[in-house]
Amino acid sequence: MRDFLMKLFDADFVLHGMCYFCNPQIVWLDVSSDALIFLAYLSISCTLAYFVRRRKDLPLTWTLVMFAVFILGCGLTHLVEVWTVWHGTYRLAGVVKLVTALASVATAIQLVPLVPRALAIPSPEQLRVANERLARRTEELQRSNAELQRFAYAASHDLQEPLRAVASYTQLLARRYRGQLDCDADEFIDYAVAGAKRMQALIADLLAYSRLDANPKGKGPASCEEALALALADLHTLVRETGAEITHDPLPVVLADRAQLAQVFQNLMANALKYRNQAPPRVHVSARHQGSMWLLSVRDNGVGIDPEYAERVFLMFQRLHTGEKYPGTGMGLAICRKIIEQHRGAIWLESEPGRGSTFYFTLPAPAEDRDKSGSPVRLAEARVGSGA
Repeated sequence: MRDFLMKLFDADFVLHGMCYFCNPQIVWLDVSSDALIFLAYLSISCTLAYFVRRRKDLPLTWTLVMFAVFILGCGLTHLVEVWTVWHGTYRLAGVVKLVTALASVATAIQLVPLVPRALAIPSPEQLRVANERLARRTEELQRSNAELQRFAYAASHDLQEPLRAVASYTQLLARRYRGQLDCDADEFIDYAVAGAKRMQALIADLLAYSRLDANPKGKGPASCEEALALALADLHTLVRETGAEITHDPLPVVLADRAQLAQVFQNLMANALKYRNQAPPRVHVSARHQGSMWLLSVRDNGVGIDPEYAERVFLMFQRLHTGEKYPGTGMGLAICRKIIEQHRGAIWLESEPGRGSTFYFTLPAPAEDRDKSGSPVRLAEARVGSGA
């Protein structure tokens, strides 16, 4: 073997061209044919290598790599055929053929288990039928969702008028006849008034939820700082009454509907101010980029939430406390989730009882604000405000 390797590049055999009696026509016919075959095989190998490099997510990567090596080996055997026309290095030619043979056997073994998977690939006709079926189901779901939204809107809208009458008359009873009836009657009237008010709040929130458009007309680049300012303007009285301190880091421009983004901030801020401890509320808003998205957070020092309820609080009408202790309808976080998910983002929380909560949500960055890697690069002008 050592002697073989030492003479691997020795040209101590009869030239291949001698087999053609050095006939120029025969020699160049074979040389040009082998050269063209080598170039074709080389181009196929390079194309496969480029394809694998650009599509690393494909499940057949190693099979394609082995196939590219096999094709390249076949091309090299033809290139060696050209070489041996004028150089008798047949040991080298044999080694190239051996490498090609090993690559071909390995590729063949790799292909065998792929046959059932290849046979299971749907035909173009099957794909067409499946796509048509999926399109019909999508259309039906969209129609069903639209009908549900119309129903929720109509039901909540039509319920407001009779409920408004009930609330008005129960309040009128309370004003006119308080103290003229027995204590039980006054208590019953108070229950009726409180129940009517809670129902009005529930219907108002249900109406707001049903009005959320999956494709907001105002969706575009929106400043989080401007949206936060709008939210704080609506909560100005509550911020002053609770002595809350609201601070924030420089906040980004995101791809969202500004009014709906302000609604998210307002609901999260209202939650932080409502579910507070004895100490004055402290709320901080921050942001950092995460791929092509912005990750925003709203951190408070309130009562906190048991982690086992971290998912439940985002459901409609879900409350973890009684209405007497913390008033509300349980729709605020459900509205936040719907808005964020309609903007192709996600929302979640991290919390511990007695140690406050941090709500996280993601929103896409505008395309013009991303660098070549797809990461957001621009923050709105920094402003830090306090509502204390």
